[in-house]
Order: sequence, then structure tokens, then C-alpha cells
Amino acid sequence: MLLSETQLILIFWAAIFAGLIVGGLVGWWRGMLWGVAIGCLIIGLGSGSAAGLMASQRWQFVKHAVLVQGTLLRDHDGPEVQFRTPDGAVHLVHGLGGSQSGKEPGDAVPVRYPAADPSQALVADFQNLWGGVLAFTIFGALPLAFGLFFSGVARAQSRPMVVRRVVAPSELSPMRRRLAGNMTIAGNLVMLAGFGIAIFGEEGLAGLGRAFLTIGIGATLFAVAFWMRREGDWQAPAICLVVGLGFVLFGGGAMLLA
Repeated sequence: MLLSETQLILIFWAAIFAGLIVGGLVGWWRGMLWGVAIGCLIIGLGSGSAAGLMASQRWQFVKHAVLVQGTLLRDHDGPEVQFRTPDGAVHLVHGLGGSQSGKEPGDAVPVRYPAADPSQALVADFQNLWGGVLAFTIFGALPLAFGLFFSGVARAQSRPMVVRRVVAPSELSPMRRRLAGNMTIAGNLVMLAGFGIAIFGEEGLAGLGRAFLTIGIGATLFAVAFWMRREGDWQAPAICLVVGLGFVLFGGGAMLLA
């Protein structure tokens, strides 16, 4: 059964409300950490399900739809594109705001439409075909990551207190110490490069996306460095990974939509 975009959005919002309600009840019953964890997991699974369903439907649409070259008429809250079907009929399709922003009226614009129903046509660029999938993926991956993190914290706090022995640097092999140090230096340099791109790089969505992506890679390098040094428990590298994931998703998404 095919679901409309409206139905998929309703699934997303239903997951948010369910996450807030169930998370609140679990928090009242088991404590705040468990409530946040369960709420985030419900929101992440709901949004992830919407992303998977939309991705499957978009894949089938792209696989079977007819590809034609339309003509940009104007940009009014998004491109208005005219295209013809083999029977000579003229159809119009309205794209999302910001897509095809670099084109002028009269330029060619790719369009995909189901042969049986040209009224369901879409402007054939990433934003119109896959932008919704990307949005649902971002709003699914981050709550899932937070949910898993807080689940781990809640489980650790529910167990008897265990004093963890911190591994001294002298106990690590020379190669591991050297690699951990290099990862830390690399993380610092990459993070600085990301801030430099944000300040001095090109303006617009693409420049912001590159900066976010670079910062996310730097945070991920810090996570690897924490893990290699074995300092404390798992929470420090996990936090770095969650932060890195958020920056990478938003940065990569911005670059794809630019």
C-alpha cells in the first residue's frame, strides 16, 4: 500500500507525540533517564520508519517513472515547470522552494512522472525526489542515537556502583599511545578547519554544509582517540560520536540540498 506524503508526516508527528507521552510516563515510573531514552527511541523509530517507507516509494517512482525535459516558466515559492507527454498534452509541476534556484525562465528542467498519471509528476532533482527522505532520516537517526546513549547511561546507573580502573598511559602500547595522540591532533586540526570554512568559506547552504561536515568528522576523530586511550568509561567517545553524527547528517544534507 502506497502512503502519501501527508500520511508519512502524520506517522512522524504521531511518533513525536507517542514519544513524549510514553517517555513522560516511563520517566515518572522509572526515572528521567529512562523516560528520555524511551521517548527518543520511539521518535527515532517512527521517523526512521517514515524515512524507509518514503525511500522505498521514491525508489519505485524513479525506477518506473518517465523522464522528460520540461521548461522552467517562473520561480514562485519554487519552480513552476511545464512539460509535455507523448500525446501532446501540456502539464505543469510545482517544485519545492529553493530547488532549481540557479536557473532562469526558459531553461530546461528534468521532470519525472508516472506514465499513467502525469499529474503526479515531480521535478527530478535531489531536493524534490529525496529531500523528504533526508529530513526523516536526520530526525530519525539523531533521536535513535540519543535514545541508545541515554539507555546505556540509565542501565549503568541502575547497576551497583563499580569503580572502574582508569588505564594509565604507560600501560598502553607505544603504538596505541602514538595513534591516540595523532587522532587527537587530527581532530583538533579538522575541527579548526571546519570553523575556518564556516568563517572564511563560501556563503550559502553549500558552504555551511561543508563546515558542519568537517566539524562532524573532527568530533568523530575525537571519539576514536578517547576509545584508543581507554580513559574512563564509554560515555566520552559515545558523546563525541553522537555530536559527530549530528554535524555530519546536517552538513551532508545541506550540501546535497544546495
